[in-house]
Amino acid sequence: MIPHVDLRPISSVAAVQQRDADVLKHLAKALNLSYTAFGSVIFPEDDTSAGTLTLSDAWDDALEPAPVTPTSEDSAPWKLFSGTIKATYNAHRGLDGADNIFVAPGIMTGNSGGNARTGGLLLTQG
Repeated sequence: MIPHVDLRPISSVAAVQQRDADVLKHLAKALNLSYTAFGSVIFPEDDTSAGTLTLSDAWDDALEPAPVTPTSEDSAPWKLFSGTIKATYNAHRGLDGADNIFVAPGIMTGNSGGNARTGGLLLTQG
């Protein structure tokens, strides 16, 4: 696994693949390896190659990042999302009023397959 420390959560699959290919290029050259990255031959195999390095998408199912949803206070998607959270919170607790809680935008990165994706941070008064 190659850590993607200098990439943003909105980096495209192509950007991540290009970075990974570039990171290993010097290693393949130094070790005299033929090198193929995501189907592109970087260093072809020849009689002097000491081995082969192949970089690929292990499951062939890379996901592009989701588009960034507007989160300004007046944007329609944010009003719907935060309003739904507030209404659900209030209904569950038998509360009235729009300002019992504050909802702030947040992001969970990693695409770990877990089910704990809330998309927002809940801050309660009190």
